Amino acid sequence: MDHFDDHFLNDSPLGVNFDEEPKFFDPEAAQEDFLHPQPAVEVSIYADDPVRVYLREMGAVPLLTREGEVDLARRMERGKLRTKKAISRSALVQLVVVELAKQLKKGTEEIDNLVDLGDREESTLADTKRRGELKQLFADVVVPHKKQQEIEEKLEATALSNKRVRRRLCSKLNRAKVETSQAIRRVPFLLPKWKEFSKEIERAVEELTHLERELHKIETRAGVNAQNRARELKREIRKREATAGAPLADLKHTLNVIRHGEQEAERAKKDLVEANLRLVVSVAKKYVNPSGRFRGKEVRELRLAPAGSDPGRQHRADARGR
Repeated sequence: MDHFDDHFLNDSPLGVNFDEEPKFFDPEAAQEDFLHPQPAVEVSIYADDPVRVYLREMGAVPLLTREGEVDLARRMERGKLRTKKAISRSALVQLVVVELAKQLKKGTEEIDNLVDLGDREESTLADTKRRGELKQLFADVVVPHKKQQEIEEKLEATALSNKRVRRRLCSKLNRAKVETSQAIRRVPFLLPKWKEFSKEIERAVEELTHLERELHKIETRAGVNAQNRARELKREIRKREATAGAPLADLKHTLNVIRHGEQEAERAKKDLVEANLRLVVSVAKKYVNPSGRFRGKEVRELRLAPAGSDPGRQHRADARGR
């Protein structure tokens, strides 16, 4: 019994100290409460609910305006265009696309694996016409690329001392490269195909970088074997660069531009998704009362809303107006 008294009277789990003077029925305290009643505070049982906290925090962020939506859309398109421009201007990718055009002409490659054919029923007149148009787009890549190669050959055959002719050929070569790039971008390649093109450039950069590092190590050594190995590596690097159609420095620059474009588009996409989430939260908060419960009237409105309607349309318009 003594143990019971020590445990429950000295350390009460109810937080009441029984050693102090009891004031449960203090007349003065009762009169004070009667004369100056304290306002009742409604404590929501959802105050610590993670969903409730998320709604409150997301709702504190301003909604996206119409101008903001347009800006994000432009940023996404700008990032995608920057990526595709860098990929299509790569000599390595141009060679790959030209090879694909040749395979399509020979019938060794299916066009379905390369491009988006659209929502057309297979084997119909519209489908046949679309396939013919897409094959022509591939053929249109071959023409400026062939012209580009002819100009490159003339430029190599022109003496370095003939600066005027070389300057004119360089100008023509740049225009031909842009024409080839534009022709490639007119082909509606599937998204995985664009990623494959980017991987081709990345693979070439990795291989050439590895060879250059090995060359730098060999050049620090002395001896006939080291010199022979250095010459072999230099020949291999020149061969790989010729296959890629550009030196390692240009390939690294192209890859850097591609990654910047992808990051810009991805950031804009992420910002747009977050803005849409904030819009959903702002609509949801309209149907939640201060205690965290859904209001009956608004819930009935949602239930009675006709199929295909958008109950939050007016809310979005009001929010943008504010």
